[in-house]
Amino acid sequence: MNHLAVLLVLVSVAAPDRPRPLEKAWYSPHELLPALARRDGIRWALPETPRREEEGHP
Repeated sequence: MNHLAVLLVLVSVAAPDRPRPLEKAWYSPHELLPALARRDGIRWALPETPRREEEGHP
């Protein structure tokens, strides 16, 4: 077996599964990210912002 054949076999074995399709064919922008997160099991992280009192502002 030559190197190209070995590479093709390894790539085909290591290829990830295709994600299942979403429930609807069209999503509005504010619906799409939560739908993808539910489908793929993603939890979004939001950066913490300092509170105004901690910055020295009243």
